[in-house]
Amino acid sequence: MGFARLAIEHGYPIVPCAAAGAEDMLDVIADVDTPVYGEFARLSKKVMGFPAPPVVRGIGLTGIPRPERLYFWFDEPIDTTRFAGQDDDTAARTLRDEVKRAVLAGIQFLRDERDQDPDRYLTNRLLHLK
Repeated sequence: MGFARLAIEHGYPIVPCAAAGAEDMLDVIADVDTPVYGEFARLSKKVMGFPAPPVVRGIGLTGIPRPERLYFWFDEPIDTTRFAGQDDDTAARTLRDEVKRAVLAGIQFLRDERDQDPDRYLTNRLLHLK
């Protein structure tokens, strides 16, 4: 709720934004939730101070990300001045929840747009080059 508290304290508007597409660039093969690799990652964190990175697949079997189209969405600014002078957590929680609803709606909108985009995939975009 820190971002909400700061925005209220200073009277700054919050512009909800969302993005989609980056999650399609790589497939996670193994991470801290994978049974054997997870133990290795935890041991690495104890010994090295940081966990082993996840094992990913992008183009072919490499870790090079696939060229995917990215989608971005920005909503109207949310005015925070209506909470001026309210130092309790209720105002920050209310604002945080309003921003969360807007961001989730934006993500759903982008996913729907992505699913309907005829040029979503690189091959389709290359076929339409002039």
